[in-house]
Amino acid sequence: MINKLTPRMKNWISQMGIHVASVNRSGWPDVFVTESCSVDEASDNSTIAFQLDNKQLQIMKANLALHPWVAVAPGQLGAVRAPYQFKGQARIEDNFVKVDVMEIYCTKPGDEAGFRLDTLDYDQMLQFETSRWPDLNPPGIND
Repeated sequence: MINKLTPRMKNWISQMGIHVASVNRSGWPDVFVTESCSVDEASDNSTIAFQLDNKQLQIMKANLALHPWVAVAPGQLGAVRAPYQFKGQARIEDNFVKVDVMEIYCTKPGDEAGFRLDTLDYDQMLQFETSRWPDLNPPGIND
């Protein structure tokens, strides 16, 4: 099942960029950092879309041919302040990498580390976030 991202999740990753990891032929992760990305939503499903440079795109194509499952996390300050990891199936369309979000994890240190947010319904996910994090947007971005 593809999951819908909350406004907080979308704001942090679209403003802070992302780290994306795929697995190479040797079984090691290749991690790329993007400055920005977008979240496309169609009928309550979320797809994270981003561009890579040509060399990175060739590496990603080779990795996805072996294993299309990737992990995505917020970049920059979001790596600490927006403790999420998104996992899903990736594909390349028109020089964009697109990831259909299938699983959402909390990566906040402590008891909640590894908690699967996608096991909650959308309203429960919103409630979980607002009870823990007051910042809907990254610092310097208007609410």
